[in-house]
Amino acid sequence: MLPVMGSAIPAVVDAVPRPGASAAEWLAASQESAGAIRVISRNQLRQDCVEALDSLLEERFAALGEAGIKRPRDALRFTNNLEYKSGAQQLVCCCMFCNARVCSTGSSRVLDHLLGCVLCPARVKQPLQALRAETTGKRKAKEEQQMFIEHAAAEELKNNKLAKALQRQQSLGQSFGAAESDLADQAIAKFFYANGLSFAAADPAAGSYYRNMVDAIKSVRPSYVPPGRQKIAGSLLESVHTRMEADIQKRDASGQLMERFGLTYTSDGWEDCNSTPLINSAYILANDGGVYLRSVDTSGMTKSGEYTANLMLEDIYDIGPTKVVCVVTDTCPTMRKAWKNVESEFPWISCCPCQTHCISLLLNDIGKVPEAARTLKDETLVVGWCRAAPYCPSPL
Repeated sequence: MLPVMGSAIPAVVDAVPRPGASAAEWLAASQESAGAIRVISRNQLRQDCVEALDSLLEERFAALGEAGIKRPRDALRFTNNLEYKSGAQQLVCCCMFCNARVCSTGSSRVLDHLLGCVLCPARVKQPLQALRAETTGKRKAKEEQQMFIEHAAAEELKNNKLAKALQRQQSLGQSFGAAESDLADQAIAKFFYANGLSFAAADPAAGSYYRNMVDAIKSVRPSYVPPGRQKIAGSLLESVHTRMEADIQKRDASGQLMERFGLTYTSDGWEDCNSTPLINSAYILANDGGVYLRSVDTSGMTKSGEYTANLMLEDIYDIGPTKVVCVVTDTCPTMRKAWKNVESEFPWISCCPCQTHCISLLLNDIGKVPEAARTLKDETLVVGWCRAAPYCPSPL
């Protein structure tokens, strides 16, 4: 201000007229000096305002303490006439630098105004700019965190839906798995029946060959549980028998095969793993598979020709006498006597020996020849030695 005031003083001195000046000169000089005085007064007022503003600014910074401007709410320190409305949420104030009126919810608009105010000094703007950058960073981090939480919640919801769908699929798979297990049980049972295996071989104990086989099967579908001895000898036996009959009838639903070729009935004696004497019977349809009929326990019974023939006649009546055209058995004397009773009861039925049985008897007779007997004896020794050898690659 001193240079301004100094420049105005010579103007006042120069405006004084010289001695002997006219009235007009004195009037002009007085007007010029009055203008210079007004300039001095205006500049002095500006200087006073600046000093007062600087003093007030120092007071406001002193109230903030050593920390200075650290919170957005600190921007309110640089306002005047601060009033709160609507439960201390809405506020109205005036900028202490430009006296502009600001209405805000909180301090955000006040801070924005101070950053844009041309009269706001750098001492105030710089910390406010750093505070705005920090606040913006925190807001952005909070938004990213919220987005992450929402994304995680969406993923969790999606995973829950997938888990529920998978659970429903597993439940549905278990329903279908029951039918698959039944088919597998029947396949195993058929394996035992077709190969004449003892039901005791179905030992579920760990380490048994049967269990090892099952473990290998379960590696394909671990939830599969194989049938045990009782199931194979009980319900599966009846189920396989019923299905085989249904398959035979389905294959010859029209009855053309049966009408053209008829059925072949067969019966033979057998002993189970407990040495229980049995007589088994079955029938065959035109080389299209056999159907098991029954097994009769003959313990304590005399297997005479009449007794065996009665069993055979019962089976033939159950099948239907007109459907049977041939009876095949072995050639023991008991069966030969039974043939006569069957052929006398049903003249159209022919009884004949089993070809496999006849070949077995033929080979037994050949084995009785001295040369063949010596050869068979040598072969028996060789086979026995190979089976006992520890390095035998496979059983003979």
